Amino acid sequence: MGRFGILEDYKLEHVPGTALLNDESQPTHAAGLKHGTGKYSHIVLVPQPSEDPNDPLNWPLWQKDLCLFTTLFGTLLFPAVLVPILSPATYAMSVEFGTNLTAIAQLTGYCLLCVGSFGIFVSAMSRLWGKRPQFLLASLLGIIGTLVGECAQNYNTILAARLLQGFSVAAYESLIVAFVGDMYFVHQRGSRVTLFQLVSNTIAVLAPIISGVIYTHLGWRYIFHIAQPFLCLQLILAFFFLPETAYNRSSIYNTDTAPTENVLELEEVNRAKRAESQVETLEAGAQELPGLKTWVQRLAIYNGRFTKTNPFKLILGPFVVLLNPATLWGCLTQGISSAWWVATSFVLAQIWGAAPYNLDAAAVGYLYTGPFIGGTLGVIFMVMTSDPLCRWVARKNGGIYEPEFRIYPIVIAVITGAIGLFLFGSMIDAGKGYYVGSILHGIYGFSVNVAGAVMNAYVVDAYREESTEMLIMAMIFKNFFFYSLSYYVNNWLARVGPSKYFDVQGAVVMGIYATSIPMYLFGKRVRSWWRRRDFIRRLGGLPR
Repeated sequence: MGRFGILEDYKLEHVPGTALLNDESQPTHAAGLKHGTGKYSHIVLVPQPSEDPNDPLNWPLWQKDLCLFTTLFGTLLFPAVLVPILSPATYAMSVEFGTNLTAIAQLTGYCLLCVGSFGIFVSAMSRLWGKRPQFLLASLLGIIGTLVGECAQNYNTILAARLLQGFSVAAYESLIVAFVGDMYFVHQRGSRVTLFQLVSNTIAVLAPIISGVIYTHLGWRYIFHIAQPFLCLQLILAFFFLPETAYNRSSIYNTDTAPTENVLELEEVNRAKRAESQVETLEAGAQELPGLKTWVQRLAIYNGRFTKTNPFKLILGPFVVLLNPATLWGCLTQGISSAWWVATSFVLAQIWGAAPYNLDAAAVGYLYTGPFIGGTLGVIFMVMTSDPLCRWVARKNGGIYEPEFRIYPIVIAVITGAIGLFLFGSMIDAGKGYYVGSILHGIYGFSVNVAGAVMNAYVVDAYREESTEMLIMAMIFKNFFFYSLSYYVNNWLARVGPSKYFDVQGAVVMGIYATSIPMYLFGKRVRSWWRRRDFIRRLGGLPR
């Protein structure tokens, strides 16, 4: 057993994901590698940036963060806002279109089915043509879908609008974490990945509240009218400030995935450059490098193909990664906890609107303040601790970073999740105050965001090259599971009561979080096993 309880692998000399991060313990070995600057001057950059100025790893930090802000704005508008936006208007729309409440509620379900179904194609297209076209197409489809919704006069038209909006969600829900891996180094990723949790889970609880106010005063169509300018603004921002981040970097620079001999070769190249003070750039030999692209050139929507792999193989990629235990762990950790977190909103009106609370819709909406604050605190906690904790543990580990270090905060998720869920159900059965319920709901929100950030950061660090496919499957699993929950959670709660309902939910979620223990212990061996199964990777057109 290695240090910190992670089981060592003896099959590969270098296991992908493991990397030298801190040179204080091995200054000689890291002397030929590029380092951070300022207070991070002792941090080895993982992966190593190439000499090409167009390599996203070489972009200034402000430009990377601007790209991230633009995509997070899209995540806020599409997955977080468009999906639940019609919830408050369910009854009014059923009356106007002459249909039942179930049919209107299923509009959101069909939207989620589109999100999940379109995910595998988003994965394949992002491999082929990069992520920029997928984000722009998603933004455009969202605008068109919202326009159709604004003009809808019958049920079939509003259904078409929701289907189009569903197609717009997939890219902004599934590509963000891999997008972070394109631009940021290992020691910078954790805090950025956590922001995805903020906009996709936490701010999402506010969308029905805001749309409810709009519906009450202006009618349900104004929900779409008011959303449309923001969607158009996001498309403009994406077009001008979201360049392509996919980049075919030589494997010599991938110190997190490349064999040891590649790292040694890179060190020699860097030493030779410094010793000879050459004016020309060395790129794994003496390859001529292109100049820095102008801002106008970066606006190109099509930047060529990034892989020659058969597109049909790329479509199989998300299914192939299901053979990796880490993908199954991610689907459970992120998928079930996030889906059940969102599905909790289905039963809150049922709980708070009944005796002894008897709250109206507005009062129920105000109780979402608790989960909003709790979820935000969870994000702040991970932003402040995720990257510093990994750097500290790597230093204690002789400078060697293991992606499993990202799993440590799951302990906090277990504690807060257990408190939030088990006490919430008991409190309701005992007829305690709704303010206490809102606080406990917030504690559960804290747990969900911590667990989601742990899973996303681990996947992008341990399986950076396959992170798109793995997170696509987590997204598909989450949306399909959420769709199934929408059919029975209300009846289930009415049948068994809040205490038993939340006890079961808590037991399932805590059990899933507990699978992080074997993932932590055996994670390095799983990474080695996956790298050695080359035939599986070829089947799904995955990088080798």
